[in-house]
Amino acid sequence: MFCRVTLSARSLLRRTLRPALFSPMATDASARTYAAAIEALNSLQSNAATLETQRKTGGRNLERQLPDMAHALEILGIQLDDLNGLKVIHVAGSKGKGSTCAFVERILREHGLKTGLFTSPHLIEVRERIRINGQPLSQTMFAEHFWRCHDRLRAAAAELPPYFRFTALMTFQVFLAEKVDVAILEVGMGGRYDATNIVPRPVVCGIASLALEHTAILGSTIPEIAFHKGGIIKHAAPVFTAPQPPGGLETLLECATAAKTRLHLAPPLEEYSKQPITLGLVGDHQRLNASLALQLTRHWLAGGASAEPSTTIVNAPAFEVTDKERAGLANTQWPGRCQIVELDGVTYLLDGAHTLESCEAAAAWFKAVLDARPGARSVLLFNCAGDREGTRLLPPLVALHAARPLAAALFCPNRSRDVASGDHINKMARADEVVTGPAANAKAWLTLTSETPCTTEILPYIDDAIETAQKLRVKGEPLVVLVTGSLHLVGGTLKVLEQPVQ
Repeated sequence: MFCRVTLSARSLLRRTLRPALFSPMATDASARTYAAAIEALNSLQSNAATLETQRKTGGRNLERQLPDMAHALEILGIQLDDLNGLKVIHVAGSKGKGSTCAFVERILREHGLKTGLFTSPHLIEVRERIRINGQPLSQTMFAEHFWRCHDRLRAAAAELPPYFRFTALMTFQVFLAEKVDVAILEVGMGGRYDATNIVPRPVVCGIASLALEHTAILGSTIPEIAFHKGGIIKHAAPVFTAPQPPGGLETLLECATAAKTRLHLAPPLEEYSKQPITLGLVGDHQRLNASLALQLTRHWLAGGASAEPSTTIVNAPAFEVTDKERAGLANTQWPGRCQIVELDGVTYLLDGAHTLESCEAAAAWFKAVLDARPGARSVLLFNCAGDREGTRLLPPLVALHAARPLAAALFCPNRSRDVASGDHINKMARADEVVTGPAANAKAWLTLTSETPCTTEILPYIDDAIETAQKLRVKGEPLVVLVTGSLHLVGGTLKVLEQPVQ
């Protein structure tokens, strides 16, 4: 299903007076810089009080997002049918949806297609969210499209859309202007009311692995989470899903049945070919994402035929993987997920795991890397934010510590001392959360490791945590720093380590 929007006479009048799509606007170039764009974009972030209200009300105002999105697109001169021309692959899920999109994008690029990719959050700079042929927009291009959207929306509305909706609007403008062959859209949160769900007829939809997340808004059970994720399923557009926890598949099937389409279950990656398939992203969990990506891209490449309705789950058949598909899977890179950075004699293992299941996968990856370096000292750098709790996410890391004792566990908020870095300004965290979050995580760690204690510290900034970790180096012993619990923490760490935008 998608939102139907009835245009008022006033909005129809605005449409007749609106300038042509992508026509230039007179602006003061000196004031239209990337830095100014980021400052203006940050002003659209929902503050902590607003988010708290959404949590307390269970996100009851979410239903307004799609009508508001359609109205804003109309102001920009973009009709809903224009979005269908982007030949969209739409992906939702709790974990793995970004990696799935990365696999999809790389496979299609191997086929010579011009790709557009929209993901969130960003790690270092916000322009990472919008990519053409795998490359983030340049600062110049980002600024040009930002101010074009900003000025038109400002001229027509008293209030600009919030941060994520604005970036989604801007993404559609970029993809249409760049005439991409395919647009891959990662859902921001949930799916049913997400700004990306404004596309009436995607070619195909995907649901990556489900887990409990954003429970105050999406619900506290897997079926409730699946209801929101399954909201991206559209009439006649086939949907492919990874295996799901109990209650997930059943709810997704209900969503598919209501949309009069067919739900396909992606097979294990091992079933595709007799020859091993190499993945550019490490970790056993990426095999689920790779299989889902193969199904999505194969359907898209075959012409995206409509799916006949079905009231049962269809097991998607495996197939022989082509050379281009193999190359796409092998060449996929996705920063912040099982990423290794070697710098000044220290190895940083970074993974933005933020659900229990993804923390289990991250811990398994950490252990595999550490087992290959038997003489290394290891330090954990952890934070989780929002409605996520350390008591739920830390156990896999505690088990890692029991098997491979850590030299220290460090806890800090998702912030660095470089407050001038506009791309990392976060107005969504409560002031008290910045202090109480790391303290609560450290307390949970101390409780869980009471029988196997290690040095545990709370630091005010990521910079301080990195400096503290580096001071734990011992001559003759390699140092490995494990960074996990939040993509924002990973992004902040990459920024502190002065890593380039990838």
